[in-house]
Amino acid sequence: DAPTNITLSNNSIPENRIAGSLIGLLSTTDEDVNTFTYTFASVGTNDNSSFILSGNELKTNAAFNFESKQLYVINIQTNDGNGGTFVKQFLVNITDSNDAPTDINISAYLITENRPANTFIGKLSIVDVDAVQGTNMYSLVNGTGSNNNSSFIIRNDSLLSNTTFNYEVQSSFSVRIKAVDNGNLFVEKSFTITVLDSNDMPSGITLSTHSVSENSVIGTTIGTLNTIDSDAGQTFSYALVGGLGSADNNLFSIQGASLKTNIVFNYEARSSYTVRVQTNDGNGGTFTDTFNITILNANDAPTNITLSNNSIPENRIAGSLIGLLSTTDEDVNTFTY
Repeated sequence: DAPTNITLSNNSIPENRIAGSLIGLLSTTDEDVNTFTYTFASVGTNDNSSFILSGNELKTNAAFNFESKQLYVINIQTNDGNGGTFVKQFLVNITDSNDAPTDINISAYLITENRPANTFIGKLSIVDVDAVQGTNMYSLVNGTGSNNNSSFIIRNDSLLSNTTFNYEVQSSFSVRIKAVDNGNLFVEKSFTITVLDSNDMPSGITLSTHSVSENSVIGTTIGTLNTIDSDAGQTFSYALVGGLGSADNNLFSIQGASLKTNIVFNYEARSSYTVRVQTNDGNGGTFTDTFNITILNANDAPTNITLSNNSIPENRIAGSLIGLLSTTDEDVNTFTY
């Protein structure tokens, strides 16, 4: 008698199983007691090539992907060895299982220098073929590209700064991030975070010379101003400004980067002055400092001679004293006549 039916003990298998994985066992319904062999039957459109028959075992011939295809059609023939055959079509279902994530993306790779710690850099997202991913976990991990992990933190799915970056010191940082899906499968990836330059505030002003000799003409240069600023290639302007230490500003002037006298100073009258100077980098950055200006003593010319007596009686002998000479001079000196 010819076989009348074929049964398959199981017709489904989870995706991602290796080729050669067992799906189910075949059995034949036959009134006779026989030994049966099983082969694929080429009937219509089928997926026979995706499977293997080994005795009465139906096995996979590839690793299936649920996201690509979920249902396969095969046709199997049983042969009782005595001329009796029977062909039946089976549907094999591929069931979904957790796939490992394949990549990590970040919405932005840039941060401007001088921003405070905890500044948002970018949002992390996972690349995973599973449609429903659940909650993914992100963390900084050691490995290739983790050199600068300590400069960053991850909060939920956001990458944040953990320090204030200085473009002039370092402009490129590397981090290594691990993403774990809800099935505890993970992927790791390294990212390069770029720090963008921004205007840095000037941090200091220097004056090449802090003294000038008394009696120097108005407009005499006292010294040259210079600005300390971590940004290269900037042009600075200088001005005398009000505030602490500006009491003597009106006695001085600034032309370009030169601090100049605005009066003729007299050491004997006063020898120390203060000015308040501001530098401006032209990009919104300013810095103000106070300088002490010292007036140096110089020789002042005598301004008068007096004679204690200017008359003498006649007939006095040669060499007789008439009077004493004295000199008027701001400086204390020994005078010759």
